[in-house]
Amino acid sequence: MNRRKPGTAAYGIRLSLMLLGALTLAGLGGSALAVEAPDANLFTTYEAGTGYQNFYYFVCGSTQESLGCYGFGSLGTFGRAGAILEGDPSVSGNTVTRNIYVVDLSPGGGDGVSLVVYKKTDSVSASNDTVTVTHTATIPLALVGGPAATAYIAGNSDFLYVGTSKSDYALQIRKGSYATIQTGFFEPAIPVSGISSDSHGNVTITFSSPGSTFSGFYSYAANGQELGDGGGSEFMVSNTTGTSTGTAAATPPLAIDPTTLAAKMVVRPKPSAP
Repeated sequence: MNRRKPGTAAYGIRLSLMLLGALTLAGLGGSALAVEAPDANLFTTYEAGTGYQNFYYFVCGSTQESLGCYGFGSLGTFGRAGAILEGDPSVSGNTVTRNIYVVDLSPGGGDGVSLVVYKKTDSVSASNDTVTVTHTATIPLALVGGPAATAYIAGNSDFLYVGTSKSDYALQIRKGSYATIQTGFFEPAIPVSGISSDSHGNVTITFSSPGSTFSGFYSYAANGQELGDGGGSEFMVSNTTGTSTGTAAATPPLAIDPTTLAAKMVVRPKPSAP
């Protein structure tokens, strides 16, 4: 089905299908619609605009007394958006706020990179959700972008990790202050090929290049401290979004050396506390 912007026939069909699904859930009983947060029964979908110069967002779902689609709008304009990520929600009464992070790979049409930050607010009442999205910051990043670059982003409660396929290191960015430090680097240089995370907030930056025999990774804990690094295009797997082998690090399947594996699988006592 072709998806069009609000006000067109396709959008009406999409809305009708969503309403049918919500009515079906309503018939399952109150427990199926138990509200854990003001926006527990609301969801936001995104769609990229022409040339990745915009992202369109649509907020739909249900409140205590209504169901439907409550808001839509656009993010941008970007030179070329390369990646998008939502931050953790913050709840105050019936208001839920969260940041939206967009990696712009070509601000102003060049090969620079910027992190563009928006704040999304859902003010939820019994019958409605009032949605507002405002631009809050644009942070230039010391990375290489451009039309041929691919962007990667992952995060946890305190940090964002951003990289591109044209850079041989990634950046760790502290949320709030946006203080930035360089993370990961190999000699000879290997470009970033992916950034992944797990359910604990740990993050792995993968380095590899198609056709190259060199690859490596750096892993970081939820508190930003390095967990370790090594050779091989290792990555992490989330409990909410699967990793496709089409988007995993582009290196041949690894033939495990039993000697190397045995050296890696070592458990040591923790150092004594000072």
